[in-house]
Amino acid sequence: MNEAISANDSERASEIFKKWLAAPVNRYANGEAQVNRLGYELLSKKKLKEAVEVFKLNAVHFPASTYSYDSLGDAYLVLGNKELALQNYQRAIELDPSNVSAREALEKLRVAP
Repeated sequence: MNEAISANDSERASEIFKKWLAAPVNRYANGEAQVNRLGYELLSKKKLKEAVEVFKLNAVHFPASTYSYDSLGDAYLVLGNKELALQNYQRAIELDPSNVSAREALEKLRVAP
């Protein structure tokens, strides 16, 4: 999947991820957490666009997860897209009002110039 992301082929990455999730050996694996780790790994390596794509993939496959949107908000914030960061933090809070990380990020963004 990492190769597909690096090649900006999010469709291929999504297909690879779907196959991985469907494999019986991965039945009990936490795919969301693994993909999230990959996204933060890419962020730490300054591969910002790739990280956004990974987090978007997580949000597509786990649309009810507050963490998918919180992480996507983090990536957009690092990329400098405050509007999309705000939208994703807001979605994370809608899914789980107790998400402290998203709430704090949203508050900081709202008071920032």
